[in-house]
Amino acid sequence: MAKKREDYNDDYTDDYNNDYNDDYNDDYNDDYTDEAIHAASICIDLWENHVVGTRCAAEFEDVKTAAEKATEAMAALYQLLGCKMFNK
Repeated sequence: MAKKREDYNDDYTDDYNNDYNDDYNDDYNDDYTDEAIHAASICIDLWENHVVGTRCAAEFEDVKTAAEKATEAMAALYQLLGCKMFNK
């Protein structure tokens, strides 16, 4: 007997769910580190463009100093994530 359309969908969904669960139950999963380093990169870019690079930071030395200190911390985190990604 031929399969109905919903039977194919169930097979696909079961395969997808099994693959998904297997991937995320590994002891270590690259996707988590990849997502974290990608998010860190976006945050650094936004921070530098919308805080460090503003007229406010240029005008007030204490704001610039604090913003640059935060940038250094984010950059250190980015480097740490990179090390975790490549040195597992």
